[in-house]
Amino acid sequence: MTGEQAVAWMQKNGRPGYANEINALEASINEHIGDAGRYWQQCEETQRIIRSIRAEIAEVEQSALDRYEDWASDPLP
Repeated sequence: MTGEQAVAWMQKNGRPGYANEINALEASINEHIGDAGRYWQQCEETQRIIRSIRAEIAEVEQSALDRYEDWASDPLP
């Protein structure tokens, strides 16, 4: 399972927090692109910010995967 799949599983099973956080981070990327204008791909600062936000998204996905694997490893009652 990947982090992205863990986030989707969490959302499907009533725990949307990870997905909500990722949606907010993706919206932030779009906002920065919009603020930078039509040459956003050449803007080093915009690219740095986008890389940073994508790293945050990867951390959230990893956190969801860690939580999922923790639950999966719990012994059955």
